[in-house]
Amino acid sequence: MIPKYLSALLALTASALAQSTTSTTSAPPSTKTEWAPNGLGAVLDSGLNGLPHSPYTKDKWTWGTLPKFCFDKAKARGCDVYKVEAYNITYSDCNLGPTVMCRCEDAPVGIDDLATDFGKVPVKGRQWVRYVSAWAPSGDQIDPCAADGSDNNIGIYGFCNNKASVYFHEVGHSLDSWAVGNSGSAWSLGQDWRDRINLDSCVADGYAKSSYPESWAQAVTMAAYHANVQNIWTLQPTVSCMANQMNKAIDQVVNSNPLMKRVQGQTCNRIWPAEATVCMGPEAEAAGACAGISGVQAIEKAEKRTVEKRFFA
Repeated sequence: MIPKYLSALLALTASALAQSTTSTTSAPPSTKTEWAPNGLGAVLDSGLNGLPHSPYTKDKWTWGTLPKFCFDKAKARGCDVYKVEAYNITYSDCNLGPTVMCRCEDAPVGIDDLATDFGKVPVKGRQWVRYVSAWAPSGDQIDPCAADGSDNNIGIYGFCNNKASVYFHEVGHSLDSWAVGNSGSAWSLGQDWRDRINLDSCVADGYAKSSYPESWAQAVTMAAYHANVQNIWTLQPTVSCMANQMNKAIDQVVNSNPLMKRVQGQTCNRIWPAEATVCMGPEAEAAGACAGISGVQAIEKAEKRTVEKRFFA
């Protein structure tokens, strides 16, 4: 949830950029065939689901406060903020700090399912994600399991148990912008990836056709399967129809930098700083659960002053 004042500023900025940027194709050609016509998960989930997960401990937040991300996400998803649970999940392979996870009480995915499936992603890839959250499916959601990755945060919506490919895919988006890309700019939007797709006759599946970042995240999920489950080149039908994509993805996240390859003794070497903690609201404040913690309105006012100072000083 973006405050109105910031939305207006972002809209003005986006409008200016749109006027100064030439239009380019944003997705792979629809004429490309699909290596996995029934979806990538139908082929890869059985193998990825069987991967070991990093051991973890969990520490539930005291009721009354939430990470601002979780508070905003609850509002956006129609979840009563007083019914959101937050946990510090500390994986044994990362001593720099916990991954904070939150879920609405009515989310089909439980906290241990969330921590276990996310923990199957190797730590060098996992360390690029800040928050992981689980929510009930929306009323218009077609697939019983849906997810998104935005600003290095992952949202899981609906019945996503035993869907490990979803977590690898969403981690891939963070890698695209920060580990492989540069300071938030998706590498997959560059010419190199477009050229590789143009050289190939297929992409991973139908979803890979929706945008270049989605096609790269799907290829990275396949690279993770290759590194941790089975040589991808031995699968049938053959992946040779997307050899240029696979060679690049495997080089980026397995060979040159094992972001998606589990290596014994591997540990994290970075972590995103925590964002603001906010009070759930008047009921939590009245219960004495928010001592010293600001409400979300106070946080947003402080953000507004900071933004105004940057833009209008």
